Amino acid sequence: MRTLSALSIILAFIYVEEAAKNQCFQCYNYDDKGNYFSFCPKNGTAKFGMAAFSPCDGPCFYRSDATNKDLIVRGCTSILGTLPSPLPPDGCYNWNGAIFCLCRMPICNAAPLPDKSNGLSLDYMVNQITDTQDTDGILRCYQCLTYDTEGKFYPQCPKDAQVNVQTTFLDNCTGMCFTRSFSDNSTKVARGCTSSQYGLPYPLPNDGCYDWEGDTYCVCNRSRCNGLPLGKSSGVEMDAHVDLMISDVEEDGTKHCYQCINYDDKGNYYKQCPKDSRVKNAYHAPCNGSCFIRSYDYDVKKVARGCSDSQWGLPNPLPPDGCYKYYSETWCVCTKSRCNGVALGTPQKIELDAHLKSSGGQLNGAKSVEAYSIVIIFCISCYVYFINVYLNLNTELI
Repeated sequence: MRTLSALSIILAFIYVEEAAKNQCFQCYNYDDKGNYFSFCPKNGTAKFGMAAFSPCDGPCFYRSDATNKDLIVRGCTSILGTLPSPLPPDGCYNWNGAIFCLCRMPICNAAPLPDKSNGLSLDYMVNQITDTQDTDGILRCYQCLTYDTEGKFYPQCPKDAQVNVQTTFLDNCTGMCFTRSFSDNSTKVARGCTSSQYGLPYPLPNDGCYDWEGDTYCVCNRSRCNGLPLGKSSGVEMDAHVDLMISDVEEDGTKHCYQCINYDDKGNYYKQCPKDSRVKNAYHAPCNGSCFIRSYDYDVKKVARGCSDSQWGLPNPLPPDGCYKYYSETWCVCTKSRCNGVALGTPQKIELDAHLKSSGGQLNGAKSVEAYSIVIIFCISCYVYFINVYLNLNTELI
């Protein structure tokens, strides 16, 4: 009897101890062979009496899977050996490309899995991303991709959550840190240093998120600042702060003009030199004449920007700054540094050489050649005419 009493006490103690522990469902809705278990649904509540549950020393969890969007797994965190410690408060977090929900009430993980997380990483309490300059004064940026060119997924570099600071590469940067989207893949982001990116505006704008060539670019100037989720664009172009008409001249006293075309002879498009918007980090060089932007009568899509010194056949002198008709094309001329970086303007109802008729200026170009050619042809015609008359007279005399 004494033995039975002692055993009863031990069993009762074990029962009370186990009952005091958290209870968690332990189930999944699909096994490795693809068999479906309806008692453990993803979008519904786990079924009492059918889904197994057991005591748990830690929080309960229910999670999705990065490689199978239909899968849900429910269980106890204490049996998982790869979770951060300490775990954050109850909620749904990002973890390795999946949604990972924690709760600390008995069988609380019976709940349906939400469509979105709270935007935080499961390890945010363990490895808070700092956004201050390192003590050595060097700027460091996270460098990673959500997907590589072959489509491989890297969960440590998510779009809508912070990076996994333990596994994401961090490197020195001489520019600014950035996080950017990709218009051809809405789930993809890249993080890195702007000095590795060709074609960004110079100088770069202040910290913030901007539009750039169809994508969102977030830039910041503090170590590790690009480890956070991709922000929402302000709707401002990334180069909006860059003055196209800085002043009459550059700092070195010279005047510069943008020199670019948007289509070459083979039809290749150069997006840094658009027709209907401002240039995007296009090449510019010194100019002794006027800057210009012009259209082409044989291709309505095409424009060119450059310096008038390089163009044969323009009036001399050129008219005041503005847009003019020249034959069947539009020519916009201006005299300030980089002033031809704007979109092609609408021409006035004035020809580019109209001022020469009243100013007595020289026709130094196609129209001048045309005028001289007419005079020369007229003179030759007269010469031929008189020769013929002379020959005819001589013939009659003979």
